[in-house]
Amino acid sequence: MSPASEAADDRGATRPVPAAVDWSWRTRLVDALSPIAARLGDGAPPRVDVDTFGLANHRRCPGFESEPFAWSARFARRTLGLEALAELPAVGYRPNRALDRAEAAQAGRSLGEWLAELPPGGLSAVRAEAATWLAAAVATVGVGQVAGLAWESPPGRFEWKVPHTPLLVSARLEGATADHRRATDLGLIRLLDGPLDVAVERAEAGWLAVLHATRFGVEPTRVIVCDLRQGRRRTHRVTPALLDGGVAAITTAATVAVGRSLGDAINLTPGRHCGYCDRRAVCPQAALDLPV
Repeated sequence: MSPASEAADDRGATRPVPAAVDWSWRTRLVDALSPIAARLGDGAPPRVDVDTFGLANHRRCPGFESEPFAWSARFARRTLGLEALAELPAVGYRPNRALDRAEAAQAGRSLGEWLAELPPGGLSAVRAEAATWLAAAVATVGVGQVAGLAWESPPGRFEWKVPHTPLLVSARLEGATADHRRATDLGLIRLLDGPLDVAVERAEAGWLAVLHATRFGVEPTRVIVCDLRQGRRRTHRVTPALLDGGVAAITTAATVAVGRSLGDAINLTPGRHCGYCDRRAVCPQAALDLPV
């Protein structure tokens, strides 16, 4: 993971060299998505979300995507761990101090309210989970690299709305090798809690790269995927082929998202999600005996 390119000023000091802005990928993505959005017509919903979850789930029953969000130790450990990761250099790489700061930062947020309602034992369990996540992140990224990278805390979910349509394309970003909005030599960092299928991981890397170029006008040089469970780091070089794959992935997910909003036929797969799916009463495949 290398720092941004730099240049010397008149006094011999170095300063970052900003990247040139290029909107060509935005033009290409508009051309690809506009015909898909045209199906929506005048009665379209205010927004149709197209995000990277669609890479794995876009052909599943929509009940998978209708579960109401609720905080859990799994979600909290990642949020607290990432916030603590950004705080580590400031507290001398003392994990407990970093977690204290991360927890304090949740005041006034939904996570902070959830943590305040936990019994002491529950809060201790969440902190232990977050400490484990933080240790895995430091081990995978490298303790010497943590201070030199730019961490998004909370995770940066950047999005881009296709002009004159309700399509909203989004992606998540945990960190970057430099200021991800301006750097010339730019690596985008994704921290995963487990491995992805190789094809899905590459498609997600392309999605992130092309959306970044579309949203900020800066094409990254690589996407760095860190698998915290296995302690492995893989780098996907951003090439025309990777960007083409990103456009194809976004286009496929957008096609399905638009189809769902219009009531197109979909795969109906019964399961635990039937318990909270609002279509259960009329769904021919709804599970009668829900899994425990």
